Amino acid sequence: MEETEVRENAVSQNKHWWVPKVLPPFALLFVAFIPYDMGTAIFHFMLAIVFLVSLVTIIKTLRKKSMDMSARDRRLLRPAIAVSVVIIDIVLLLASSSMAERFAIQTARTADRACKESKECPGNPEGFICDNGDCRAEAGLTAKYLVKYSASKDKQAFGIAIRFSIDHSLSLEGGVAKPLTGSNVYDADFENKVEL
Repeated sequence: MEETEVRENAVSQNKHWWVPKVLPPFALLFVAFIPYDMGTAIFHFMLAIVFLVSLVTIIKTLRKKSMDMSARDRRLLRPAIAVSVVIIDIVLLLASSSMAERFAIQTARTADRACKESKECPGNPEGFICDNGDCRAEAGLTAKYLVKYSASKDKQAFGIAIRFSIDHSLSLEGGVAKPLTGSNVYDADFENKVEL
């Protein structure tokens, strides 16, 4: 008998065999609450490694013909859950950044409308906490992104900025005599205009 089969048989005798197989992958869910940035990139890099190792483990286990089905199923449990959790993390992070972007764009539209109607841009938009003219809000589903709002001293223009990662940001500008414009900047070399 192979060593792995002996280990699998010992595990099958334990009625709590599933605990070390199920709980560790679920610990990866915390990454969905961490926005991607320079300091937090290690956690996202860890997700990529777990994903790749789990896929390799799944493929290797499925190719083994000598293993019985119950041992194979138990061996596939942890990597299958890990792959699922990584996919859930990615979906939640993408939803968070999309929600933060929609919040920034909606705030820009509201502020631009107020600028044009009252001939003065708001200094303190709804949902923001302001301190000495610098207004900030957090937006996102699980991971929270910092949205910054600032109005010019003469209240004739405003700007909104949100940084999604070290090389991706969104900036929006508008004002009394200024059209509402926006741009997504990726890696300082590529700029994409945002349709508002």
